[in-house]
Amino acid sequence: MKRLLALSAALAACSSTVVSPSSGDFVGPTGLAVAQAGDRDLLFVTSTATDELRALQICTTPPLADGGVDSSSTCSTKEDYQFVPAPMRLFPATVPTGDRPARIAGTRLLRPDGGKGGVALVAGADSSLAVVDARNIVEAMNHISPARAPILLQLSTPVVDVVAATSIDTATNIDATVPAVKAFLATRSGQLLVLDVHLDSSGNAQAPTVLQRCSLGAVVPARLALVPGRDDLVYVADSAGDGAVRISTASIPTIDQAPQACAITRLPAGGPLRSLALSPQWFEANQPDHPAGELAVMTLQTGGVVIARTSDGQIIPTPPFDYRSSGPQTMEPVLVGGVARDASFLRAIRPGAACASAPCTPLWVGDSVNGKLQRFNLLAAIASTDGGLYFLDVLNRRLVNENYFSNQGALVPVLSIAPILSPVSTVTSNPPALTLAPADATTAGRQNLGWVNPGVTRATRWRAIWHADVPGLERRGGTMTHTATGTLLFSTQPADLTLWATDPLLHLGPGDVVTFTTYYPPASGCDDVASETSARFELPIVSIAADGSALELATLPDTPSVKGFNPTCPKFGVVAEVRTAGDHPWLVLENADTRGRAKTGEMFVALEPRNDYPLDYDPKLPPLASTDIAIAFTLSGTEPTIANTQWTFTMTSGQLPTLVRDANSPQGLASQVIEYSSPKVTNLLFATLTGANALIQAAPDLLPVKGGVLSYH
Repeated sequence: MKRLLALSAALAACSSTVVSPSSGDFVGPTGLAVAQAGDRDLLFVTSTATDELRALQICTTPPLADGGVDSSSTCSTKEDYQFVPAPMRLFPATVPTGDRPARIAGTRLLRPDGGKGGVALVAGADSSLAVVDARNIVEAMNHISPARAPILLQLSTPVVDVVAATSIDTATNIDATVPAVKAFLATRSGQLLVLDVHLDSSGNAQAPTVLQRCSLGAVVPARLALVPGRDDLVYVADSAGDGAVRISTASIPTIDQAPQACAITRLPAGGPLRSLALSPQWFEANQPDHPAGELAVMTLQTGGVVIARTSDGQIIPTPPFDYRSSGPQTMEPVLVGGVARDASFLRAIRPGAACASAPCTPLWVGDSVNGKLQRFNLLAAIASTDGGLYFLDVLNRRLVNENYFSNQGALVPVLSIAPILSPVSTVTSNPPALTLAPADATTAGRQNLGWVNPGVTRATRWRAIWHADVPGLERRGGTMTHTATGTLLFSTQPADLTLWATDPLLHLGPGDVVTFTTYYPPASGCDDVASETSARFELPIVSIAADGSALELATLPDTPSVKGFNPTCPKFGVVAEVRTAGDHPWLVLENADTRGRAKTGEMFVALEPRNDYPLDYDPKLPPLASTDIAIAFTLSGTEPTIANTQWTFTMTSGQLPTLVRDANSPQGLASQVIEYSSPKVTNLLFATLTGANALIQAAPDLLPVKGGVLSYH
C-alpha cells in the first residue's frame, strides 16, 4: 500500500434510539467482500468516490465453552468489529486500488506454511484488477511486515463484476480454506474470464493467472454469481436480455485457444436483470438435503424479484403450488419498498441439537415485546433503493410480514376513509353514489369487499373524477381554424395526440371534450374571441387526425338562454384543456397514477401487477394475474354538472414487512448485500448504503436487540 490512514470504529444500534455512528469515513460505498487474514476476516468495503477500500476486522475464533476468550487467538476483543487502523491509529486504514473501485471478490486461501490467508480482487473504472493481500494489511497494522501495494492485473477493458468460488466445509456448513480458487470476471467488452487465484511460495498475494475466456456476445453483463461451494458453473445477470445465462466452466476455451462464444443456457426472468443470487444447501423436513444452486433469486431492473429453478430455468409457480410444480402459472415479481437492487441468500441452518427438525433458519419477526423468533427453510435478503433490507421467504414466495404471524386478518386491505364527493351534490332524487363491489367467496380475486386482494391492493388514495383533465393534456397550446364541413380544427405541436388515443387506459377519442383557458386573437378583429371567458364551455371531439397533429371539434350552437361558440375569426391561438367525457366520463386515479376510465352504472375493475403473496392460498382459487384486482366499484346516480367533480376514498393495507434500516439514513440507497458466517458467528448480513455513506450490519435473529443492527459511517 502507498498509504495507510486510520479510523476507529464505533457501532450504532438501529433500535428506537440510534447512536450516531462515527467510523468508516466512506464516500459512496458500493461493493462488499470478505477475505481471510489469519484468525480474523476482513470485510472490505469500497469507498468508491475516494478510490479506496476500508477493511472491517471480524474475529473468527469461537469463544470457549464457558464463554471465555481462546488464548490462542491473536484477534482481541478490542479489534473485533473495528476498522483496521493505520500506524497512527487515529484514522481508518485506506487501501488505494485504482479508479472508483466498485466490485470486490474475497477468498480464503491456505498458505504454504499451513496458515490462513486471502486476497481481495477489486474491480473499478480502469482496465485493471487489483489484488489486495488481506493478511499483509493486518501484519502491517501490527508492524510485523511492511505494507505492500496492491498487485494490478492489467486487462484490455474495465471489469463489470468479479466473483470468487468458495469451498464449503461439510461439517460446519461454512466456507473452508483451500490452496487455490477459481475467480470469474466479466468485462465491459463482453468477455468472461476464468482466473486461478492462489498465494505464492511465501504465502503472499500474487497476480492471478488467466486460464480461460469466452465471449458473452449479445449478453450485457450486470453481475456474476456462483453456486456456493462450486466453481463448475457461472451465472451472468443480463442487463439487456431476458433474465440470466448459465455457463459451464468446462465449456469455456482455454486462454491459448482462439476466442469463442460462450455456450450459454438462459434462465428467463421476464426482463433484464440487475443482479442474481444462487441458493445455498438447504434443508426440508422429511426430505433429502437440497443441493446448493437449486434456486436463483433474480432482481429485475424494474425493481421486482422472481425465483427460478436452475434445473429447467423456469420461474417457480404461484403459491400455494409447490415450487417444483411446472403446470400452474408462474409467480409474479415480489416488490419491496423502493426498487430492489441486490439480493443474497441467508445461509440455511442444518437441523441439529438446537433445532431438531427443519425449518431452522431464524429470523426475528416483530418488535422486542410482541415479536417472536420464526424459523424458515430458505431466506433471502433484498437491498432496496429506500435504504432498507427486506426478507424474502423464498419457498412461500412472500416477503416476511409481521402480520402474517400475528394478525393475518390485517393483511386484507380495508376501506379506511369512505367515499366522499366534492363538491357535494345537491341532487336529492337519484343522488350520485360510489359502491364497492360485493364480496364473492366462490370466485378468485373477488372474495373481499371491493374485490381487494392482499399483495395487490396497496394503502393508497383513490379518486374518480368526472370530466377530468387528461394527464399530459391539461395545458396544450395550438391554433384554431375552420374546416370545410363547418367544424373547428385545433392544431398543435408536437404531433403526438395518437399517444393518448392509443393509450390502453386513457382511450382519448370522439366524445371527449376540449375547453379553452386562454385565447390569442389577431391584433384586430375577432371581437367575439377577444371577449371570451376562460373555460366557459366544452367542445366535443369529433375526430383525431391520423398523424396526431389535430383535433376536430364540434361548434357550440346558441340557445335562447346561453351563448354558444361558433367564432367568425378565421384563425386564432388558444391554450386548450382536454377532458374525459363521452360514455366513460370518469377518470380513475390511484394516488397520481391513472388506472382507467369508468362509466356510470358499470362496474369499474382495476387490475394491477401483484407485489407480494402475503397469505396462504386455496389451491382451488390461486392468485392469478387475470384476477389480481386492486379495487372494484360502481358509480351510479345522477352525473355531476361541474367538471373535475370527484369521488375520493382511501384504502389501508396491513403490510408490515420485516425491515432492517438505519434510522439515521432513511433513504440510503442500498447497493449490495452479502451474508457472512464464520466459526464464531453465523448469518450476519452486511449492506452498503451508497446514498448515505454507510454500512449496515444485521443479525437476523437479534433484530430488536441493541446491537442487533449496527451502522458504520
